[in-house]
Amino acid sequence: MGIFDLLLIATVLGTLGGVAIAAVLWVLGLRRNARRILLILGGYLAIYAVALVATSFFSPRKRVPIGDQQFFDDWCLRVVDVAYENDLAMSPQRTDEVFAVVTVEVSNRGLGRTQSEPETFLYVVDDQGRAYRQSIPAQEEYERTHGTTPLLTSMIPAGESIVCKQVFELPRDARHPELIIGHPFGPGAFVIGDSDSFFHRKTVVSLPDLPSR
Repeated sequence: MGIFDLLLIATVLGTLGGVAIAAVLWVLGLRRNARRILLILGGYLAIYAVALVATSFFSPRKRVPIGDQQFFDDWCLRVVDVAYENDLAMSPQRTDEVFAVVTVEVSNRGLGRTQSEPETFLYVVDDQGRAYRQSIPAQEEYERTHGTTPLLTSMIPAGESIVCKQVFELPRDARHPELIIGHPFGPGAFVIGDSDSFFHRKTVVSLPDLPSR
């Protein structure tokens, strides 16, 4: 947990405490003091919001190389390998698409409990801003010929890890593909500098360029 995570926690607790104190003062008839506390809170929250958005706009996009871990508290993920296949024994053979098989290691560095990230997903973007989610038909075909692979959202015991593969169907004109870890809306949206914060550029893993025909 970083300093800005702690700052968010302090901000939430301080705001709740300040509102509670202001409410008590209002009931006791000390309305001027209550208004003063609310004004101070409003000013602080405005400054926090400006810092959150400004940091998102002006921070450069973070690029993580293949092999490096990304940490989300105790849940961690790293891209181990990327392989491109022209077809997955599908019929008819496709000539205008490439299948990217991305191997990732997911680990739980916690000490006490089994956990997972049930709503986390991966997607690939190209230099035209097009996004590609996991291809379920291609995934099923890959697993039919290569064996099943654990789900990204699997429960992982503390201190252990799993290796899973996800298949993405990319057009041949996709250039400079990058992998992004997607999360549902959550507290990270309000953490200054977090990749999931409002308007922040998502952290990406740069993948190798697609092979030529």
